[in-house]
Amino acid sequence: MRLLSHSVTLLLSTGFIVLSSCGNTQGNEQAKTSAAQAISQRTDQGHMLNVDTSASKVLWTGSKLVGSAHSGFAPIAEGQVSVTGDQVSGGKIVIDLKGLQPTDQDAESNGKLKAHLSSSDFFSVDSFPTATFEITKIEKGAEQSVNATPDSGKDAKAAGIKSNTTVTGNMTIKGIAKSITFPAEIHADSSSVSFTAAFAIDRTNWGITYGSENSIRDKIISKNIDFQINIEAGK
Repeated sequence: MRLLSHSVTLLLSTGFIVLSSCGNTQGNEQAKTSAAQAISQRTDQGHMLNVDTSASKVLWTGSKLVGSAHSGFAPIAEGQVSVTGDQVSGGKIVIDLKGLQPTDQDAESNGKLKAHLSSSDFFSVDSFPTATFEITKIEKGAEQSVNATPDSGKDAKAAGIKSNTTVTGNMTIKGIAKSITFPAEIHADSSSVSFTAAFAIDRTNWGITYGSENSIRDKIISKNIDFQINIEAGK
């Protein structure tokens, strides 16, 4: 797959790029969301590194206003990252929504939840099998801790998630593109990239409205989805 060094596909939220379910409010910092932005053309710059799909994943946690949390993962199907010097300058990852998998229940219950998340109530995966995130801007900054709730609702402090970069890009879910901005910890050189991020999105911005706070379905599912995205890329 040819790198869109001007883009990164996730799902973010994931991971990314993107999932929703039930459970207690988790508390990741919400990504700033706005209209989709123009993407810079940078295909002639940097080293192109392939995402290691076996070592990369998107973890998700969804919540109800009343009830227990559900969590799981979605596979990263493919991707590339562009590096200029020791800075990520672009890239692309694709998240396989057909492969999204709840992991917090027994096999039968996880299967039922997977079927519901895959339906038109949520992600309509038969029509929209992937979610994408396209990088539009990278800003380096001082390292700081991130308020993050990782897989299975574990203590954020235990996750040890920090950030040294602010990432902005266009997330597309169910054919709807929005720009999101979130903190990430990125370490890169000409041969490898390690990328970790934790943030939340409001799923209703992408037309996923089943069981939101303005309805009474399914004990009122939170609009927010928490993500933890881990990406490893190399030659």
